[in-house]
Amino acid sequence: MLLSFFQSNFMTFMALIALVAIMTANRKTAIPAASLFKTTVVLLILLIAADAADSMAEEAAAAGNNLPQLVQVRIIAGTVCYILRPIIIMLELLLLSPSVTVSILCLAPALFNLLVTLPTVWGTPYVFWIDENVHWHGGPLHLVVYLSQLAYVLILFAFSIRYFRRKNLMRSIIVITIFIQAITVAFCEYTNLITGYVNAVTTLCILEYYVYLSLVYQQQMQETIVQKERDINRSNLLLLRNQIQPHFIYNSLSIIRSLAKRDSVGAVRCIDSFSEYLKAHIGAIQTDDLISFEQELQNVKTYLSLVQADYTRKVAVIYELNETDFKIPPLSLEPIIENAVSHGISKETGIISIRTERLDDNVQIIVADNGTAEKDPEPIMHNGIGLENTRKRLELHCGGTLEMENSQNGMTVTITVPIQKESI
Repeated sequence: MLLSFFQSNFMTFMALIALVAIMTANRKTAIPAASLFKTTVVLLILLIAADAADSMAEEAAAAGNNLPQLVQVRIIAGTVCYILRPIIIMLELLLLSPSVTVSILCLAPALFNLLVTLPTVWGTPYVFWIDENVHWHGGPLHLVVYLSQLAYVLILFAFSIRYFRRKNLMRSIIVITIFIQAITVAFCEYTNLITGYVNAVTTLCILEYYVYLSLVYQQQMQETIVQKERDINRSNLLLLRNQIQPHFIYNSLSIIRSLAKRDSVGAVRCIDSFSEYLKAHIGAIQTDDLISFEQELQNVKTYLSLVQADYTRKVAVIYELNETDFKIPPLSLEPIIENAVSHGISKETGIISIRTERLDDNVQIIVADNGTAEKDPEPIMHNGIGLENTRKRLELHCGGTLEMENSQNGMTVTITVPIQKESI
């Protein structure tokens, strides 16, 4: 008897076990309407138990055990099945569209079926009745449960059309699939073409939609994580730019101040240059967009003109620009030149070279000084906030890299920038 019941409900058990396993695995995940899924699973288990009781009572009667208790068992079990089937489909619809208006609409067929079927427990034969030989007989209202389920199938079809019109392709596919499965099993059951699969298909439909919601939730979480990473990167870029901005200004003003003590006309000329420098620079530090290499190079030349205006220092610059048609983050090259001026060359004289080369899909910018300044035992400490910020900004902004090589012949800084990557 039990083996026969297990065989006839094998697919129902397999789908239910899979659903419970996935829900257990996702118990800490905020799947939408998770409590409604739990309620549905409980009702499915209760429905399977009622089916089991009804089947066992029928088999016991067929074996000659015509006990009065079997009649009452079939009445109660049958009533429970009649009431639960529309309710479970209703819960399935609420999972698909849990709005208040739709909830009230979905409640009506199940509530009507409940009111009509419940009196059967007390022997009212309007829906069905069981005779003394434990045989089932349909009453004049036995189609109410089928009509209730049909109403839900039609509502499900309406949901399918609505999601399709909203161009929600993913949800349209899953809802249409559930609709086709529901109407197919209802037709097969009503016509006795294929019977005994209502519970299995219902469980399968709920499993399908839970898996769908899990996938949607995971996708939303991934999108949220990516967006948060982007926000963090933008915040880091803004912080790094805000750190580096006063550094440029203070060094430039220091040069102008030094020049003003000896050459007021030259100092005024430098102030004009510095004003142009600030106009370009402030615009650059307020954007996350990449700028052309020529624009960054112009900022560098403006800075170098301020350095070269100091007649006590002779700074020569050699340009070997083999590639200029590419973009880099703003304020990427200038801090390196500033570091070379401040720490790479002596206070009196020095040579800085700027070279660009294309290597496949990358461009390299090589900045080298001739190392005339006194070398510190730990020269990398001279790089300060400028180079470290530049390294981070290159990585965050375009996936670029910055490498430094120090020797007795001077410091060489190499920037590698992917040509195709222009922004985060």
